[in-house]
Amino acid sequence: MKKIFCAILILSVVWVSNGFSQGAAPPAQGIPPPPSVPTASPIISEEPPKAKTALGYKSDILDGFYEEVVYLSEDRRDPFSPYQPHINLGPVSITHPLQRFALEQLKIIGIIWNTSHPKALILDPAGTSYVVLENDRIGNSNGYVAKIREGEIVVVEEHMDTGGNKAYLTKLLLFKKN
Repeated sequence: MKKIFCAILILSVVWVSNGFSQGAAPPAQGIPPPPSVPTASPIISEEPPKAKTALGYKSDILDGFYEEVVYLSEDRRDPFSPYQPHINLGPVSITHPLQRFALEQLKIIGIIWNTSHPKALILDPAGTSYVVLENDRIGNSNGYVAKIREGEIVVVEEHMDTGGNKAYLTKLLLFKKN
């Protein structure tokens, strides 16, 4: 068994070493050599240039497969203008003096929140103070006091969105300690 193994090992070593020492195998008989690659030559076309369309250059192959789209901007919103989702309705009727001012102009002086009827003391730009309760009208954007909490007043303003539907915008008036 050892002799057979040694003989196979010697024959394989001789066979492998002869294959590497002799170089590349000779070309096969009867097979022609590959054709030579021609050098690139400029292609001159006698066809006139194609008309340029929205999809690129028009090709006769694509006729009937696509439809050219034309965008008409009539009665459409400009997609690059800023989107304004809310249109201010303004106050319906002034029932409270604080409806004459914007919310940004009003300042909270004090809040009583831990009662069954929370109250807030608000100062207008003229220096007059007012007591407001929940559901009182406030601000010039048709807002009302939805909730009075510790350190803030929640105001909900009614608007019309661009589709003509009612929309509500919630804003906070924060109590700032001096």
